[in-house]
Amino acid sequence: MQFTISQFVALMAVAVSMVSAAPVTAEVINPTLERRAMTGRGTYYNQFGGFGSCGQQFPDSAYIVALSTAFRNVGPLNCDKRIWARALDGPGRGNRIEATVRDTCPSCAREAVDFSVGAFNGLTNNQKDVGVIRVEWDFIN
Repeated sequence: MQFTISQFVALMAVAVSMVSAAPVTAEVINPTLERRAMTGRGTYYNQFGGFGSCGQQFPDSAYIVALSTAFRNVGPLNCDKRIWARALDGPGRGNRIEATVRDTCPSCAREAVDFSVGAFNGLTNNQKDVGVIRVEWDFIN
């Protein structure tokens, strides 16, 4: 089968219009992000006025986190990087926060996150006494 140039151009125009008319939904984009997200244990810790491994002091109310040494040993400390986290269980199931990496958690498993009291309260509806929750999280930047 042979096409003239004008037939080929017309056929390509139809094909392009069909592709551009296809709806783009969040379902097309989000699976990649969801597969990247990590799931682990979420705990909290008190600052006690000390300096974190990033060299700064913060109050317990600050939304900061400590990550496993696995993230420290593969390059920079990830200081000042932002993460999002979502509670998968507990009293704040579904709550989502954003926090800044300011410390290292030597006792944490690779995908666990140790939250400041303020950040943990944000995930648990101010019920930090639950102590441990499951969280899903990932880096924002």
